[in-house]
Amino acid sequence: MFSVTVKRLIQYTGKTKLEHITDPAWYNSVKTFCEKFENDNSGVMKAEIKGSHPHKSYDDPSDLEDVISIRFKDSEDKRVATAHVHKDGSSKVIRW
Repeated sequence: MFSVTVKRLIQYTGKTKLEHITDPAWYNSVKTFCEKFENDNSGVMKAEIKGSHPHKSYDDPSDLEDVISIRFKDSEDKRVATAHVHKDGSSKVIRW
């Protein structure tokens, strides 16, 4: 018996696309996190990157590192979660 595994590809929506992130370290951290988050959460279909420039977190003032914020959405554009990604690849879901 054979089984077929289909890899889903997350869709980047909104004004900021993945390719707008020009720093390679940030680009790789955001891309890796988005793909993993989508694979771990079957309802996630879209990632809306909130700006291509790292910034301080407004939602988590205790996080002193710069972040790129990402809003994850389902197929009907409803928010599933919001997360912050750091340049070193670490991340934190700040809102479900």
